[in-house]
Amino acid sequence: MNPINKKNIISASDDKAFKLTTTIKEKEDSQRAVLNVLEDLNIEKTRLAKIKVRDEAILSSIGDGIIATDSGKRIIVMNKIAEKLLGWKIDEAIGKLHDEVILLEDEKGTFVPPEKKPLAKAFSSTTTKLYLLSKNKIKFPVAITVSPIILDNKIIGAVEVFRDITQEKAIAKMKDEFLSVASHELRTPMTAIKGFLDMVIKEQVGKISTVKMKKYLEMAYEGNERMIKLVNDLLNVSRIEAGRMKFDLTDVQMEKIIEQTIAELAKIAQSKGLHLKFEKPEKPLPMVVAATDKIQMVLTNIIGNGLKFTEKGEVKIWTKTDKKLITIYIQDTGGGIAEKDQDKLFQKFSQIDTTISGSVKGTGLGLYISKMIIEKLGGKIWCKSKGKGKGSTFSFSLPIKESLSSKKVIKTIQKEAREHPDQK
Repeated sequence: MNPINKKNIISASDDKAFKLTTTIKEKEDSQRAVLNVLEDLNIEKTRLAKIKVRDEAILSSIGDGIIATDSGKRIIVMNKIAEKLLGWKIDEAIGKLHDEVILLEDEKGTFVPPEKKPLAKAFSSTTTKLYLLSKNKIKFPVAITVSPIILDNKIIGAVEVFRDITQEKAIAKMKDEFLSVASHELRTPMTAIKGFLDMVIKEQVGKISTVKMKKYLEMAYEGNERMIKLVNDLLNVSRIEAGRMKFDLTDVQMEKIIEQTIAELAKIAQSKGLHLKFEKPEKPLPMVVAATDKIQMVLTNIIGNGLKFTEKGEVKIWTKTDKKLITIYIQDTGGGIAEKDQDKLFQKFSQIDTTISGSVKGTGLGLYISKMIIEKLGGKIWCKSKGKGKGSTFSFSLPIKESLSSKKVIKTIQKEAREHPDQK
């Protein structure tokens, strides 16, 4: 039997003690590391909480309603103004689909489907004016701006900002009413001036003594004519925006109106040495239900502009037809329209550079009125140009008589006529 070695026993004991001490130290170090991590987490949590409070304060202080949606169109953020305007509590709205909370109507009171809402165009910033229907069934006009939320070059949602424009609408209405009254009052004396000047120029009240005098009288007559046209345009804008423009609907053969308009503008084309031609379709065009005088107003305006801004070449008109629409094209070889200006064409009082020389002509109302008329008749109007010096093509479409769109137009215009018996 081997004798017990005391040195071995002490050595083993020391080794165990060392290992135990090391283990305790490691545990303490691990605990301190955990505590440090927890402390860092608490600091970060406090920092994030402060950021959240700050962000909520910023959202609450913004005067417009704001909501944010995720890629599935569920609401993830909403501020107090949005809560007030929409009639939805923030806690109620968060997590709901956008289409459950945001109900929109257009100017005609027609419900806007999801695919036509501003949010559907969130791939780029866009602003639209519509009517919002709150949870409490209160309807009011809003200007809506939608912008995409982009992360790592991917659209992960959208931010929608909407502003109550009820007061702006009321002010605009007052302005339009004033404009209508003022224009009406101006037109009467200017029409009288036109009559008197015409009598003098035609020497119905006596001889004109000098050529210079006649020239000045003719200049006064032309200036008065421009003023009458401006006043008439202002009246037309006021009437059509208020639903007080009269549309005497009838079956219209488009090629006949085009030919009539060309005949009336032929002298202008001849005086400038321009070709004005209509490529008449081989077969008669389908009938459209429209107001003959309003269609002629649109044609006169567009063809007239083509002649005005074309120095050489031609203005050509042609048509295309499908099962639902007739489309009229008016192409000129004039100064063209820069790409940056093309979106402004049909805006009210918009004047753009339409000539190579850079001069600006017109009041900026003709195309706006044309757009309003065509849209009122259920059609669309647009323009294409490859840029300055490359000519332009203006086009507008109208639904044919047998189409569903045409029937809707008839109902809408008849309803408007009943609501506004003072139409002119």
